[in-house]
Amino acid sequence: MNLTQLRDNIIDGLKAAMPAGVQVTSWEDRKTMPPVAVVIPGVVDRDGPVTVGMPYAVHYVVQIIAGKGTGRQIQVKLDTLIEAGVLALDGLNDPDARLVVDEIRGPLTGENDEFLGAEIELTAAISMRVS
Repeated sequence: MNLTQLRDNIIDGLKAAMPAGVQVTSWEDRKTMPPVAVVIPGVVDRDGPVTVGMPYAVHYVVQIIAGKGTGRQIQVKLDTLIEAGVLALDGLNDPDARLVVDEIRGPLTGENDEFLGAEIELTAAISMRVS
């Protein structure tokens, strides 16, 4: 699995798992509105769940922005999106990539606490070969 295939698998897995109305996109799409999950690539190194067959670790952040709302309503919505995201990412393991959810950080807030969100940090071990 190479970097493009991995990113596409992460996006497709999140799209399938997120509730209706949640946009899932890659970081370069600047025209997004909450609720949204944005997949942001990080560094490639050898620090993570690597093996001889999958020697490279690719680090990602999935930013989840739940949207606007009252305190309890928006927190429940964010919790639902985090749960869907983590379960989707845990289900993506296959022979070509081993993915681990490292950490969930939040709450994240926008300007004037207008939006509520969180970040899911993950690492995937891959071979970087096209399969």
